[in-house]
Amino acid sequence: MSSLPITLFSTLSTLQQLYLSLNNLTALQPTLFSQLTALQFLELGYNQLSSLPTPLFSALTMLQTLYLAHNGLSSLPSNVFTSLSSLRAIDLSFNAISYIGPRFFLDAFQFDGLSSINGICSGPSPCPPSLPSGLNLIMCVSELAVGQLDTVCVCV
Repeated sequence: MSSLPITLFSTLSTLQQLYLSLNNLTALQPTLFSQLTALQFLELGYNQLSSLPTPLFSALTMLQTLYLAHNGLSSLPSNVFTSLSSLRAIDLSFNAISYIGPRFFLDAFQFDGLSSINGICSGPSPCPPSLPSGLNLIMCVSELAVGQLDTVCVCV
């Protein structure tokens, strides 16, 4: 299976946990999760995703944990995670991230409760060259406490 039918989750508005790992998914429809307004945990690891459409997570305001490790993600647009106001942990490790939108850290992670980011910097180069100025040194440490963040684990 390389993709999921766009209406697959249309009647599951009270679903709280969704495990979609190991499905060989290569693409996700932009509105695939639009009815999952109660979702708190989303596992998308171990697929073959190379990109994330910007509106993919826009309805997931209750999401607390997002697991995207072990895919082929190569870029992170600035506003891909903006709607995730309840997010507590995100795992992006073991991807091929080479581009991060210029406002990614400003737009994506302005949440009081976020406590863990894993895997932003991995692979042969320590950090993508598109990091906003001043974030290179901050984001390329193994652990860092910043403001409301308890732990930022970004280099694997």
